[in-house]
Amino acid sequence: MSTELKKPFDECSATRFSGGKDRGACIQLTKREKDYGLQHLTFTREEAAKVAATLLNFSLGLEVDDE
Repeated sequence: MSTELKKPFDECSATRFSGGKDRGACIQLTKREKDYGLQHLTFTREEAAKVAATLLNFSLGLEVDDE
């Protein structure tokens, strides 16, 4: 069973779903790209936390280069 969550922005949807016993609750972000169709990324809660930290740092201009 899945649940549509509040859209992060107009062209992007967020869906929570069960990733099964091993992955637990997951989120899928789907964005419609004019030239590429639908693009999506799927994360567990733990992965989402790490990606959220990276995105927050980027939005604040505090991104860290990979060494």
